Amino acid sequence: MSKPSTVHAKRLAAENIRTNGVLAGAHQISDRNGEHILVLTRKASSSLVAPQSGRIERIDLVAAYYLRVTKAQWKEEWVIRDVSDCPGLDVDGDFFMPNVTFTDLNKDGTREVTVPYLRFHAVRTSDTDDAIDRLAALRRVAANAVSISSWDPAQLMAPAAEQLTSLDIGEMPSRSIYAGSAKRRHDNKAGADAHKQAHGRAL
Repeated sequence: MSKPSTVHAKRLAAENIRTNGVLAGAHQISDRNGEHILVLTRKASSSLVAPQSGRIERIDLVAAYYLRVTKAQWKEEWVIRDVSDCPGLDVDGDFFMPNVTFTDLNKDGTREVTVPYLRFHAVRTSDTDDAIDRLAALRRVAANAVSISSWDPAQLMAPAAEQLTSLDIGEMPSRSIYAGSAKRRHDNKAGADAHKQAHGRAL
């Protein structure tokens, strides 16, 4: 397989290969299937919707891949046609010629062709149309506090003491998890309160 070589407009005309617009670039290569020419063209014109506008509002991009079938004849193997037609808006598009590649990833002697290009059109919006109506973070409610109690079931009043610790999360309500690690240990509020304060500091 040969390396790609540049083909100029005069050569395309001599080979009777027509172009649709301005020639962006052309390459000649060969593989096991024969000799090929890749032709990339760009055409800028008025929109089909408003042909009398006098503005460039339509971009046609065409990538055509030809195979030589005889000494004087070429057959179009495949073609990529893409267009931006946006009346009243700025529009543009073009090929990335330095990034056009010819590879043989399958190792079968047949060229794979990569044709990168970009199409673009502007969007007209006012300050009102483009305003952010609401911006809010996603919130997920989960346990954010621990409620610790110590009490003696022999006492009628329970719990004897309870300490609550939680994170500062603004307007969200507290959702605590009950932790009764010291139940049945204390029969008075003072003892239970001291235990749970120590436990709370440990958390």
